[in-house]
Amino acid sequence: MKKSLPSLAALLLALSGAASRAQTPPPAAPTPGPAAASTAATSAAPAGPQGDVLLEHVITNLEAAPSISAKIRHRVELLGRPISGVGDYVQQGRGPSRQFRLVLDLRTQLSATKFEHTCDGQQLWVLEEFDGKRSLSTVDVARLQNSTPKVGSSPQTPMWWLSLGGLPKLAGSLKDSFQFGEVVANRLDDLAVWSVEGRWRPERLAQFLPEQGDEIRAGQGADLSQLTPNVPHKVVVHVGYDDLFPYRIEYWRTETDDKGATSEKLMLVMEWYEVRFAAPIEAARFAFQPPPQVDPKAPLQPTDRTQEWLDRLERQDPPPVEAARRPRSRL
Repeated sequence: MKKSLPSLAALLLALSGAASRAQTPPPAAPTPGPAAASTAATSAAPAGPQGDVLLEHVITNLEAAPSISAKIRHRVELLGRPISGVGDYVQQGRGPSRQFRLVLDLRTQLSATKFEHTCDGQQLWVLEEFDGKRSLSTVDVARLQNSTPKVGSSPQTPMWWLSLGGLPKLAGSLKDSFQFGEVVANRLDDLAVWSVEGRWRPERLAQFLPEQGDEIRAGQGADLSQLTPNVPHKVVVHVGYDDLFPYRIEYWRTETDDKGATSEKLMLVMEWYEVRFAAPIEAARFAFQPPPQVDPKAPLQPTDRTQEWLDRLERQDPPPVEAARRPRSRL
């Protein structure tokens, strides 16, 4: 168990606010009812533009917000074990220099895991604790933002981007990776929301399943059971009716048992609550503070993991001449 739980951070990353209330009107005339029904795991659901338009409004509002603060509840299924936790998120500023801080605590009956990501717009600090053991690493965010995709690189599942650009980058990666269909009216407890379901875009899915690429690009669907276990089959996003904030994000897989019966499994869910927009946030929240030294004889030394993240994201540094004249990208 001790070797499996640290990979939860990778799973959370590899799976994967508005500046004011109702800045942008929601799509017109959605049909009331529950979130869109799931389709068979062997086909890709057709998607109209309405859901994609909604996600564009969400991204615009998240990008425009002077600041956002929120608390997080999350649950994840890891190796057949449900794990839940809580966290905090703050972001401030706009564009490539945006600052953010994400803290997640995960607890089971056997262990406790915590990871803290702090970004000042240039450097990302990653502090992880597992059963009292700590590791500290840094990532050069500016270098990642200036990187380019490798030829033939595969798409990264959206949760990676939460640690590279906060909520705006997460929402943007969802829009780039999934086609979103019909928008329907729904409720999360007493909160009125728009709910929309997203299925992998064919070009993205073909990269995950290259052996089925010709069929996928021809619109013949795909056998999603061939996706690796950490890759979801679909995503469902629940967006605030008034503020277009993504209050709940769900990642789902469709599984088939020995008798051929299919059922849907919720892999990961993140819920955001006590959300505040445009509230002042102390600059100190975005300045990484090393934890108290546990063992003075073995000081906690940071490891530069920029190249490791480049490799995982299948990106590379641009040639020196191109890098000199190329503005920083938005990944």
